[in-house]
Amino acid sequence: MSAASIERALRRLAVAAERGYHVLLSEAEEIFAGLTGSKRARVFLYAGGCWRAWDSIENAAADNAATWPQSEPSTWNRIAELNGDQFVPVRAGSLAVLLEGPRGGKEGEHVAGIAAAAFDLALTACQRRSLSSDESDEIGVMQRLAMRILKSRNLQEILLLITHETKQLLGADICGIMLREGDAVVMQRCVGNFSADTASLRMQAGQGLAGRVFETKKPCHVEHYLESNLISKDFMHLARIEMVRSALGAPLLSQDDAIGVLEVWRRQISKFDERDTRRLVMLANLTSVAIENARLSQSLESNMLELAAANAALMARYEVVRASAGFQHELIRLLLEGKSLGTIAAKAAEHVDAEVLILDANFEIEGASPACERLSDRLREQIKAALRKAPSNGPETTAAMLEGKPALLQPVVAATERLGVVVLRRQTPLDQNAQLALSQICIVTSLHLIERRAAARARAETLGAVLWDLLEGTDDVRRSAAARARDLRVDLEGGHRVFLCALDGIEQQANSEGWSPGEISVRRRRIAQTYRTVEDLEKSVKLSGARANFVALVCGGEAVRDAERLGAKLAAAIAANVTGLSVQVGISTPCIGPASLSAAYREAKISLEVARQRGRVAAACYEDAGIVGMLLSLRAEADVKKVVHTIFGPLLEEKAQTRDLLFGTLKAFFELNCSRRAAAKKLRVHEKTIVYRLAKIESLTGLDFSKHEKRLLADIALQMYGMSAERVASGLPWIDNDLHRP
Repeated sequence: MSAASIERALRRLAVAAERGYHVLLSEAEEIFAGLTGSKRARVFLYAGGCWRAWDSIENAAADNAATWPQSEPSTWNRIAELNGDQFVPVRAGSLAVLLEGPRGGKEGEHVAGIAAAAFDLALTACQRRSLSSDESDEIGVMQRLAMRILKSRNLQEILLLITHETKQLLGADICGIMLREGDAVVMQRCVGNFSADTASLRMQAGQGLAGRVFETKKPCHVEHYLESNLISKDFMHLARIEMVRSALGAPLLSQDDAIGVLEVWRRQISKFDERDTRRLVMLANLTSVAIENARLSQSLESNMLELAAANAALMARYEVVRASAGFQHELIRLLLEGKSLGTIAAKAAEHVDAEVLILDANFEIEGASPACERLSDRLREQIKAALRKAPSNGPETTAAMLEGKPALLQPVVAATERLGVVVLRRQTPLDQNAQLALSQICIVTSLHLIERRAAARARAETLGAVLWDLLEGTDDVRRSAAARARDLRVDLEGGHRVFLCALDGIEQQANSEGWSPGEISVRRRRIAQTYRTVEDLEKSVKLSGARANFVALVCGGEAVRDAERLGAKLAAAIAANVTGLSVQVGISTPCIGPASLSAAYREAKISLEVARQRGRVAAACYEDAGIVGMLLSLRAEADVKKVVHTIFGPLLEEKAQTRDLLFGTLKAFFELNCSRRAAAKKLRVHEKTIVYRLAKIESLTGLDFSKHEKRLLADIALQMYGMSAERVASGLPWIDNDLHRP
């Protein structure tokens, strides 16, 4: 081989070095083949634990020469024979040329050595030239990355750009960014890899190169990845798949805390130097800034979205509150104008677009929209069942299905007393607006019922005072009370009876059950209103009042005609309110006008004593009290004329001649031991006449002389009648004319 040929070859290598790394490798294969006379020359690189042809280094498939040399690559530093070919080391353990079928002999081997040395120098020149040209590229990369970081908020887009720019700037084959997840770093973006496992790589602190960088928070590089003792062996199998030769990593730091690792790998023979490390650290710092900027941007955007959502929610809530306030104002206006609960229910139904029911404590309708008179039995029972399932007796809202429709129920409560319940019902589910409206309806309903109750209580107290003045007052007080009753439009003309109820044992029951004074007062008020639950009696009551353990009623109408039955029902209804309560009702005879109420009150007290003898829950009318009632009347210093009139009644209204004749017959009958024959003989009439006269008396008075008690009652009344007659001079009628007056 002539010197001129070698010189031309060296010039070609120098020119190729200026044109770039790949041009130099391709040109070197032609130059080696020409200088040594070989069939073909191939350049091999040592990467991933085996030798690979430089032009197939990007392919994962192994080359035919992947298994040579078998010994440590760094020991192959001399030209040697290999299966009939010639192995020419250029850089020991990194780059070599394989001459296939060499024909140059010793001279060819000498020429190959010269060419290898020239090739090594050309590689060095190419790398230096590449480094000098990279200075300007570095500035451009940093500018592009900085601008993108400032403009972009998409973290994944920024990470992709950084991996590509880093791979290109550092002349790497693989570049990856790994971010912290707990105590590990996980690959987020990777370019240039062969294996999918590399793209999902996860390293704990201390594992592999990235784990070491993450743990120490300092840059780290290895020249021979598979042979390095600086890093752990956890990922050597993956390094072989990727044919990795050298690697460099730098930490991603945020306020001295490692948030990830930026790492590059090379498959070529070159190694990472201080300049590469400096560049990677700069890129890692930019990456940290990008990550923090993206996270701050995302946090800001998230905060803005949350703020916008909160503002929207607040505005929606404001609209609900504004509408609710308007609705409340409208309900209060209706309440102040004295509108009925029916009007309030109609306004509420319009506001919530639902059926509204306002019920009292007995589940009777106070107001409804659409309007209706009463609840169906099924709906009433479903409402009661829903309230029983409620967690407490307070004003909490309860959801239920009523006759197949979603409904909300809320008790109307004042202090601890349930005044009623409000029900909202419609085909579609009721929302928060309906719940808020329900509470407002309950408040207005409570105010309405309390106002009505207060007015009723004030009127009742006034009427109660009038009642007790009429029953117990002096003549002047009674006259004044009668005038007040007329002013209050209470009609006391016509026939009336006085009902007097005694409540025995209420204090003992209160003590045993631990009632508070307020609860005792509430129970007494309820008892005083019990007459409202007794059909026929409610409409008959003109005045009512309670004092201590007594309730007095002045009743007309049906109560005059059917007094004892209604009195018994009243006693039973009151007793049902309080367990163990003893209730008796005394009822006077009918009286006419306010002036006669005091006498009727005395009769009711006498009847009450009779009722007490009959049992724990009982009632007695004065006219049916019998001899006991008469004796009690005498003990109570009742009017004798009134007693006589009560027993004989219509008999006293007969003509004087007929009246005296009948009284004389009755007197003779009793004086002769109730013998009709003896009476007939004494009066000198036929016995049939005596029978007729007695039958006439029974017909007029309602007395049955076949019963001993009735005979005794008539005998005593007759004696009273006789005493009044004996007070006048002989020859005058048996009874004063005043006795005939009620």
